[in-house]
Amino acid sequence: MREKDELENPFFEFVNKFRIPVGGFIDVVLLIYSLVQIWRGDAQTITWIVAIILLTLWLTFLIWISFNKSTNSRKSHRRNDHHTEKRQNYHQIWQWSARIGLIITIAALIAGWFYKQYQQQLVVQQNQNKSYCSHCTISWAGRNVWVTQSDS
Repeated sequence: MREKDELENPFFEFVNKFRIPVGGFIDVVLLIYSLVQIWRGDAQTITWIVAIILLTLWLTFLIWISFNKSTNSRKSHRRNDHHTEKRQNYHQIWQWSARIGLIITIAALIAGWFYKQYQQQLVVQQNQNKSYCSHCTISWAGRNVWVTQSDS
């Protein structure tokens, strides 16, 4: 009986109704705080993770709008057959805009990848063309390596 009385109490109904959204909000705040703490130590990794997550969400959004159709199935009253009807969830202008955005996004990703490969090849060529000496300094930044001559 006691459990039934507690569940009918308006305070407990209020707590049960809002505990999941409040817990989710607290989790998001703690996640953001943790990401900021990691960012201070390893900004490049967090930047890549956030970029990949946002890109995945963006591509999912564009694909959903571009190709999503709803299916309505209804039974005919005259015969015992089902009539299935597919219709677009979004107006055609939105679907075509999303498809164009999807093509532009994929083209930009491919172009960015080729540009990064080109930059890496330039750095390697520049390093191969430099003369190496006993008082040169080798600097590392990710995958890129460059050599600078010190004045000592």
